[in-house]
Parts: sequence; C-alpha cells; structure tokens
Amino acid sequence: MRPGEKDGCTWNQFKELIREKCYPSYYRADMERQFLALTQGTRSVDEYEREFTRLGAFVPDLVGTEAQRAHRFTDGLRPAVRPNIVGHGVQTYARTVAIAQEVDASIRREAAQTSFQPVAQPPAQPKVAQPSTNKNKRKFKGGPDDRRNRQRQKSIPECPTCGKYHRGECLVGQNVCFFCRQPGHISPNCPERLQQQPQQRQPLQQLKQQQPRQQPPRPQQQPRGKQQAHVFAVDQREADQHPGTMSGMIILNDVPVYALFDTGATHSFISRRCLEAIGVRSTTAVDPLEVSLASGRKIVTDARSTDHSLSIGGRILITDAYVIEMRDFELILGMDWLTRFHADIRCHDREITLYLPGDDQITYYGSRTRTLPHVISMAKARKILRR
Repeated sequence: MRPGEKDGCTWNQFKELIREKCYPSYYRADMERQFLALTQGTRSVDEYEREFTRLGAFVPDLVGTEAQRAHRFTDGLRPAVRPNIVGHGVQTYARTVAIAQEVDASIRREAAQTSFQPVAQPPAQPKVAQPSTNKNKRKFKGGPDDRRNRQRQKSIPECPTCGKYHRGECLVGQNVCFFCRQPGHISPNCPERLQQQPQQRQPLQQLKQQQPRQQPPRPQQQPRGKQQAHVFAVDQREADQHPGTMSGMIILNDVPVYALFDTGATHSFISRRCLEAIGVRSTTAVDPLEVSLASGRKIVTDARSTDHSLSIGGRILITDAYVIEMRDFELILGMDWLTRFHADIRCHDREITLYLPGDDQITYYGSRTRTLPHVISMAKARKILRR
C-alpha cells in the first residue's frame, strides 16, 4: 500500500466516502442553499456566527480561505453592523467576528438606553384662532421657536463615537446609565429617572386608551374587498434611493429591531422573522391588503399584528402592522403611524419629532444613510400618497 492510501484508496477518497455515507449529496445541497441564504437578521452576532460555522462545514469550497470566510460572514451581517467591518478592511475571519461582536453589542446597548432622547418642551404659547379654511393645517417648520431649536442643535457637535449630537463625554460602551451615570442599570430602568417621571409608568391598557388608534388611510372600496397600499422600500438599497425615508434601531416589545420610517408607505409593516424574535403571532385581518412595491410588484397579505409596545424616550407608544416579507428591515413605520403622532420629519438631519397628547414631544435621531435627501413635510408626503 502506498503512503497516503487506506485500504486501496487515497485519504481524500476515503473522506469523500465517509461524507457521502453520513451526509448524502441531497443533504449537503440543502445545507449549501441554507448557507447561501444565511443572514444575521434579528440574531445576535454570536448566534449568527454559530449558524455560519455549522453550515460552513458543508461548503468548504465557499469558505476555503480566511478572506473568503471573512467576506461571506460580512455579507450576511445586518446593514447597521456591516459598514463598520468594511471600513476596517479586515482580512481575517477571527478579527471580523470580534469587531462585529463589539459593534453589535454597542448598537444594542445604545438602542436599549439612548436611541430615543426626549426634547424639552418650550413654554406654552397662547393659541390663536385660525380661519376655518386652515383649521386642518399644521405648521411643522418655519416659526421662531422651530428656528431656535434647529440653530441650537447645529451648535452642538456631532460625537465621533456614537454619531449623535451631544456635549461632554460619550458614555457609549462604558456600561453605565446614561441618565445618572451610575453602573448596574440602564436609562429606561433608572430609579432616579422613574422618580422624576412617575406619570410615565402606566399600564399598557391605560396607554392604549389614552392614545388615538391607528387609522390607516381608507381608499375607495375595491370590488374584491382588498385595501390598496404601497411602500417605498423593503430593503436598504431601495430606501437609499428614495427621499422621505430614515432608518435606525428601535425597541419593540423590549427587543432591538432595525426599523425604517417611510413617508411613502401608506401602512406600517412587520416581518415574520421579527414576530418570531419578539414572540408574537399574527392574526387574520378582515380585509386583505394589496401592497404595491417600488419595483412595481404587488403582494397580498391578510396577516396583521396589533398592540406592539414601541419604547421612545421613556414613553410607550402602541403600533399595529401588517405582515410582509422584508430583506433588511424588521419593521416599517408608515403614514398611518406617522400621522397619528403628527410627525415632523427632517430626513437631512436624520430627525423625527413626534407630538404626543398633552403638548409633549419626543425627537428620535436615526442612523446614518448613504444619501442625504431634502427635508420632506407631512403635507408633501400626503401629496405624494395621493398620486
């Protein structure tokens, strides 16, 4: 017997025989399909890496080198994490995983603590009666108070660590409360903050009664009973091509998810993988919804999920959504939700201000986008929807 052979066959032939015996070709083909379709989704980087390693064992030709392995791992990361890896120019798999874990953990901590920042309400001004022809119009920009707020924000530097606008030391990654600067808890659970805001700790049922119900725009009745809807984007590429969209991490039912605020979407939408992540099942809607996508394709859904808790600036907002498949986002908040809170959307500054009952307001700061679209007002958004 020649060296390198075992029972009349080479070592590689022997390994192939064992592999075929234990893992038939149809099984390996199925594992390869799963590997090629694998993305991080709502998983943590640790969970994604374990699944990547498990499936990668069945496709050695696709991950034969460190560079191939690192490149394919990076391609499957969430859009919020991926740019940080590409910017480092990492070539080794171990270093790629380590950076992804660090970035993902930082994003989740930031989303849990400070993704939403309440804005101090200026002193109430006496309301002036308007002519009846303008009673349904609301000014979202251009007033002296608004100009002062915008000038004040422009005077605050952008933090190089977290990308937000604030003064002083950045606490991202220091594992301390962003409200009292003490370790052991996060900002939403800060005892000092909760003592100052006892009115915010209200039962979910009471919050539902206080907030207006989401009323999506009702189109003309269709012969088949389907409601008509449309959406600008269901993936990051489409979102980057359209003004009036802004993305970022939010907290939905205590789980960080990647969301898109879309003024071109008539309704709000949630993905099935997001429902699985937050442990919620959908129900069947009375009327199905026919959704027109930016690509021209139409999909029909009758799956709907209601009464989700959206945490913003220490306040709990309720949202409902139809279920559709999305590539990069877990949640799309459309015009039904945005108009409910009279949202003032400043896409160029990556800001959305929500006006709550009782003259309260909250501003959300979204993540960076590849494009810098112009400001879009709610009036302009409604005009786009009527086209």
